[in-house]
Amino acid sequence: MDVDAFVVANRPTWDRLDRLVKKRRQLTGAEVDELVDLYQRVSTHLSMVRSASSDAVLVGKLSGLVARARSAVTGAQPPLRSDFARFWKAVS
Repeated sequence: MDVDAFVVANRPTWDRLDRLVKKRRQLTGAEVDELVDLYQRVSTHLSMVRSASSDAVLVGKLSGLVARARSAVTGAQPPLRSDFARFWKAVS
């Protein structure tokens, strides 16, 4: 795989996904659909890079972007300390 050509060809997609992730609380319906589509595409890009290249920097950047996009798509929030405390209190 020519990593440089791959980056040039796909950077606009990655940049657009990043912008949508940052704007996730104010997205229109069409933008939400686009976010999901781009999340799937960039996940595929990450898989391609992992299998065909040893570029750890690119893998790291795409992994971070995919993780943030997954959080935006699923609505996941990072757990808070109070959530952990409540959990441990409930199971005790």
